[in-house]
Amino acid sequence: MSRIRILDEGTAARIAAGEVVERPASIVKELVENAIDAGATAVSVSIENGGLRKITVSDNGFGIEKDDMPMTVLKHATSKIENAKDLERISSMGFRGEALFSIAAVSMFTLRSRTRTAETGCELKVTGGKVESIREAGLPEGTTAIAENLFFNTPVRLKFVKSASTETAAVSELMTRFILGNPQISFRYSANDKVIYHSPGSGKVIDAALAIYGKPARTSIAPADFSFNGVRVYGYIGKHTFYQKTSRNQSLFVNGRYIRSEIVRRAVTRAYGERLLKGTYPFYILYIEMPYEEVDVNVHPNKMQVHFRDEGKLEYVVEQAVRMAVENSETTQRLEVSKIPQKTAEIPKIIEKEPTEYTEKPQQPTQTETEPIDDIIRSVFAKDVSVRRSEILEQKSFFTDEEENYAFLKKDEIPKKAVETIEPEANMLSEIAEAKYIGAAFNSYLIFEMGEELYLIDQHAAHERMIYDKLSGDERVISQQLLIPEILSFPHDHMIALQENLGILSELGIEAELFGPLSIKVSAVPQIVGEINIRGFFEDILDGLQYGKKNIALSRDRVARAACKRAIKAGQRITEADARKILDEIAKTKVIPHCPHGRPLALAISKTELEKGFKRIV
Repeated sequence: MSRIRILDEGTAARIAAGEVVERPASIVKELVENAIDAGATAVSVSIENGGLRKITVSDNGFGIEKDDMPMTVLKHATSKIENAKDLERISSMGFRGEALFSIAAVSMFTLRSRTRTAETGCELKVTGGKVESIREAGLPEGTTAIAENLFFNTPVRLKFVKSASTETAAVSELMTRFILGNPQISFRYSANDKVIYHSPGSGKVIDAALAIYGKPARTSIAPADFSFNGVRVYGYIGKHTFYQKTSRNQSLFVNGRYIRSEIVRRAVTRAYGERLLKGTYPFYILYIEMPYEEVDVNVHPNKMQVHFRDEGKLEYVVEQAVRMAVENSETTQRLEVSKIPQKTAEIPKIIEKEPTEYTEKPQQPTQTETEPIDDIIRSVFAKDVSVRRSEILEQKSFFTDEEENYAFLKKDEIPKKAVETIEPEANMLSEIAEAKYIGAAFNSYLIFEMGEELYLIDQHAAHERMIYDKLSGDERVISQQLLIPEILSFPHDHMIALQENLGILSELGIEAELFGPLSIKVSAVPQIVGEINIRGFFEDILDGLQYGKKNIALSRDRVARAACKRAIKAGQRITEADARKILDEIAKTKVIPHCPHGRPLALAISKTELEKGFKRIV
């Protein structure tokens, strides 16, 4: 039986370091927080090979005294708190006194610093937790910390580190938080000698936001500001047309510290209410200012989880701030003077700004316009086709007579039993290539007639199937050149995912190239997707792609599925030529009779079943 023993300091230091230093981004976080606490107005961060080879953080803060340099790498050595009582009112970014100790334990670490009052500075070198040298040196004011060959003495931990591109993306995402959380500080961040972000440090939140998201973001966000009972919430929220595919672009800061909070997330979601489309997330950069004693940041080592003393009050302030900002940012209805009728009895038409994307919520007709037709639709199709009444549009080409010809029908005369429909097989679809186009029901279901059958094709599901098969198949995808190439800007971690998958995008008919560290120039898209919102298309693609993944087949499938989201929507009016093209594709290529999500493409109804429904035969 083994005996209990005390671990040597070197082994204990490596174990303790694992709690603070999980990956290169952990080191960057600790070093930048130290720079912020040192009162820096300018911070420079550079990494090489995802930070595994080298991390350098320099600042112009107040520096470290020469006599204190040896203590910087000792465990629980800190200048930020003195006793346990200070933990109840923490105002600094760091306070545990573990950062430099832990970093030095798993790297080749160099620390250089000079205070503003000293004539010379001091350089400290530590290898694997062991002090190698300390000397006087001529240095500029401030501090520079360099961590090289991360995890060189802990090979097991090194195995769990992700690829260089993944680690770079993690650092890039971290830097966006620092830039947004400290608009008063000028940050310069570079990776592999390429400058990624450079914020001005003007103190204005909008300037920090534009440094991350680019100038186009200026017109997509709106200011928020509300105070109540000692708590202030301010910042920017995304307008009702600026929704995101993931929650990654949600930034929250409490007293300058980036945190994550389910309480705030719920309050923001409630504030948007029905404006928030299903499956989307609001964009926001929010700052909460409150007395330090009302928030406990000493909850978790990464300090991203905090406790609030009065959660109810916080929820109220957040919800009010966001709700007012959303309401104030909504497009105001404008009266188009040139179209005001001369007759005073007529009501002038109100013109609203066109939405940037179709939202699948067409205008609902009045009850008196649609009720007789609704009855017939329910009679014939209610059993097999899910119809949302809000999607019914004015087009009535489905019917051979005018609507008033059916006005004599009463609800109690409509057959209670719906007619039977069948789901066509793939070989059956191939037989209807020459079917006659009748029209569209609800601008969603294309209706074709052939022989003694009616075929209803779900235009959205069918177009999804077409896009997916074209992009995931072996045939070369035809590109459609854009008249004017479009320049898109994304945060750096998103750009890494795009850069790693440019080859796959090219194979799928998407011509795109890097246009600087934060932009991409798009020259062509797959012809099969037609006219689309280019930015929305790439946001869908980014939602599926992941950096550091080398499974080409999986990435190709994700891009194909992302493209499917750009298919013709239910409720979107299309031409007869487009309807015929959809039929030709699904009939002649013998596609699988289901969309990529499993919904059927078509339903068939026989003339006999229709006649039974109308009680022409029994």
